Amino acid sequence: MSSKTVGRFTFNAEDGTVSGPADYMKAQGNARIARIEQGGSEADRMIISRAPDFITGILVVLQTDYAAFAGYKATFGVAPR
Repeated sequence: MSSKTVGRFTFNAEDGTVSGPADYMKAQGNARIARIEQGGSEADRMIISRAPDFITGILVVLQTDYAAFAGYKATFGVAPR
């Protein structure tokens, strides 16, 4: 498997890590990955099931969540809680 990138997120196939914007990853991205690993929400599962593969699906979920995070931060000046 090779590395993949979707939007601002990259899966590194060499070490199995996902990287993305540091502020998002610290605030909620790492926790979102942990929730996906535990089964995720119904919406997460739907997105992942429609992706061409599991890794791309996870990256799409993260990119979508990041878009909401960045929009909230741009609008209100702080990261969502």
